[in-house]
Amino acid sequence: MLNLKEKNFKNVKIKNFTDNKMHRSNVTVLEERRLIPNEIIDSIIRPFLVSRQAPFMKNPKYSEIAELREEPQEIIISSAHYKSYEWYPETKKFLKMIADGDTNTKALFLDYPISIHHGIKTKNQMIRERSNMDPITFLMEYGNIPYGSSSLSFYKLGLFERSIKRSWRPIRDEVYITTRKNNYDIPKLSDEMRIVSVDVAMRAGSTNDNTIITCGRLLPSKRGWLTEVVYMESHNGKNTNLQALRIKQIYEEFQGDVLVLDLANAGISVFDALTAVTKDEIRGVEYPAYTVMNSINVDTKVYDELITRTIGQGAVQCIFPISATAPLNSLIAVKFRERLKKKLITFLIDDNSEEEFLIKSGNKDILDQDDTGIRAYLLQAHLQTSLFINESIALEMAPAQGLVKLIEPAGSRKDRYTSVSYMNYYISLMDLDLLQEKNSEWDDIEAFLGVSQIISG
Repeated sequence: MLNLKEKNFKNVKIKNFTDNKMHRSNVTVLEERRLIPNEIIDSIIRPFLVSRQAPFMKNPKYSEIAELREEPQEIIISSAHYKSYEWYPETKKFLKMIADGDTNTKALFLDYPISIHHGIKTKNQMIRERSNMDPITFLMEYGNIPYGSSSLSFYKLGLFERSIKRSWRPIRDEVYITTRKNNYDIPKLSDEMRIVSVDVAMRAGSTNDNTIITCGRLLPSKRGWLTEVVYMESHNGKNTNLQALRIKQIYEEFQGDVLVLDLANAGISVFDALTAVTKDEIRGVEYPAYTVMNSINVDTKVYDELITRTIGQGAVQCIFPISATAPLNSLIAVKFRERLKKKLITFLIDDNSEEEFLIKSGNKDILDQDDTGIRAYLLQAHLQTSLFINESIALEMAPAQGLVKLIEPAGSRKDRYTSVSYMNYYISLMDLDLLQEKNSEWDDIEAFLGVSQIISG
């Protein structure tokens, strides 16, 4: 039996196998078929599959009887995945063959009701699993249902380019205390800009209430700022001061140039906390006060109000405030899709591919069995990116008096989408300066509604 996965073939030349007649199989198991490219299956794996030459078939008495020859077997095992990937057309082909009466092809589907029925999992266990997952992931992993964007989806899966293997990771407290050296830092280039974007939430356990911190690297090009979203983390239920501390830890270490901050609801309280000097008792560090930036993209009235709220003297002017209204949300959604279509944004690869990459590149931390938290530390931003993409492609467009209004499915979140799209909106303003375009499209102050409106109190 030959059990072959995608990771065994990524850098292997085909001739290394086809030239060696010893590499043959009678039964091939394609485990997690959805991860294996068609090219690998068709040009490497399937040519290995041959009929077993049973010893009795050498007897002339049986050798000419075709019915006695053993058929080679191919067993395909896979969880469901997105319909846009290569595995899906093949799956449909096999199902059509079964429907047409092909007795040599069989299919078995296992979903969570079957697991519950046979006592493998309990109903309460599945309820807990579902509460910890976004609806799309649960649909594919446990419902065994492939997912494809609906006709109303504003963002299609193909818009999200996932090619970044080297994610930035903030230093952990225990490492900071002992060595202060972050092995996962990315040196900042001379012409590089860095943006940190925060969608703020406060209430623990709320379905749509996670604070999301996103980090992006920006590199200038003739088409605009090439954006690499290299880190993302989420927090649920942290108070204002703890959130302000974490934001400053990441902003300072990431060497951020701009902090895009959601001021709606609890966001204004986090802004207030950011405007004071923040003490990091564990690391023994004091972070400076932050305040609103002095920019043509920030309305004068808003600037004056936020400066008045600022507590610390000499606060660093780095915060770009957003308090979204319907017109601004519409503009943010359009700008995000526009820059995705232009392929100006790239994202982290998925957590399975990253784990494989780390193992192949000789990363010792990923294999550390003594540190139970290191694997989550290394892979969490990649998992967050998958959740962000699921949130985005689940958003459906609804008519709203000429504006784009995005609606998430019941029980879904869009806080990761908000954090990334807010960042992208600010970068779209930077594109105008970079490309030296006229600012005529921004002459209408209505384009800045939300950026320039803050609810006091």
